[in-house]
Amino acid sequence: MVAEVPFEVRIKKPVLRRLGKLPQRVRDKFYFLIQDLRDKGPILKDWPNFSSLGMDKYHCHLAYSLVACWRHEKGTLEIEIYYAGSLSLKHVRPSTMRDYRQTFASVFTPAFGEKLLDEIELKDVERFLKTWHKRKGEITARTKQKYLTELRAFFRWAIRHGYGALDQTDGVKIKGISKEQGVALTPDEARALLTACQTPIIRDVKYSNRAGATQEFQPPSHLLVAVLIALHTGLRRGNVVGLKWWNIDLEKRKITIPGSEMKAHNDFEVSIHPELCQILRQLLKGRTKIDPDEHVLGRSFTEIKKSFKSALKRAGLSPDIRWHDLRHSFATWIGQRATFVVYRALLGHSPGSVSERYFHPPFEELRKVIDSLPHLLSHKPAADTMLARR
Repeated sequence: MVAEVPFEVRIKKPVLRRLGKLPQRVRDKFYFLIQDLRDKGPILKDWPNFSSLGMDKYHCHLAYSLVACWRHEKGTLEIEIYYAGSLSLKHVRPSTMRDYRQTFASVFTPAFGEKLLDEIELKDVERFLKTWHKRKGEITARTKQKYLTELRAFFRWAIRHGYGALDQTDGVKIKGISKEQGVALTPDEARALLTACQTPIIRDVKYSNRAGATQEFQPPSHLLVAVLIALHTGLRRGNVVGLKWWNIDLEKRKITIPGSEMKAHNDFEVSIHPELCQILRQLLKGRTKIDPDEHVLGRSFTEIKKSFKSALKRAGLSPDIRWHDLRHSFATWIGQRATFVVYRALLGHSPGSVSERYFHPPFEELRKVIDSLPHLLSHKPAADTMLARR
């Protein structure tokens, strides 16, 4: 008796043509993947680097620089393999790589997925940049520039590795992009923001069958700590939300982040401000055991923008302030207190010249600058309040 095949795998002709150019071992692995998809369905956790891309889309690695992606179509239980090649990005942070994969699956594949590389023309790229917003909602010029930059990197990679001969993005430009200057908060504005991160949210609620009322909501418990970390360390948003307890040494008052997680790809150390150290100790109060891989904010976050914008409104600050402006604020404050070499080290920037690489300011000198930053919390119970809601 022949067992019924539970899933149908559909392979389009462009994928089959692309497979013919790949090494035999990769082709063999691809067909093993097809068999597993037929037998087990879209969830294949035992395959290398398997993960979900969202919206019923999944991927895994066939080789170091080759990725297979598939989509589980709702209602039909059909799985389509629509891509079997990707860039080799050795020095890209995991968060950036996730963003690339998401963009490829949700943007580039629908736009160009039916075409081979040498079938994509300049007019296809220009049409994509002009019309994509009509299908996916309005996008900004800056987002279009992001897509163009990633497409250009892909074409140039393909040319270097002999997969293509022309860069179809050459000469293409996005108009209307203004350079973001950023703003720096004053210490008083930072205090107002931190106060708003703890202030209950009052909302009017209307009912159809009775009188309206007001409801009180507490801000997210992680917001206060996240904002305080950003203001006292200058860390970027991805580093703040990805911070784990193994990164933190409270005894030495030090945060250590490996170069693989930093934009400059250099190992980074920053002293913990006494005020921030007190908050972090409060978070661990009463705990006898700490999982080093536990996130400092309590769980993993990919976005903190909505709660941050809400806090800005309650604090009476401009809605145009971005999360990255917390780093601008930190940079402005330490710039008033530190030499340029110390300033560069505290921001985690790469040396600007060969001679700068040979000078390493003592950590104690970095600590003095951090300790001289203004205290931003008006009263100590703030940490206890956040801890109680956790």
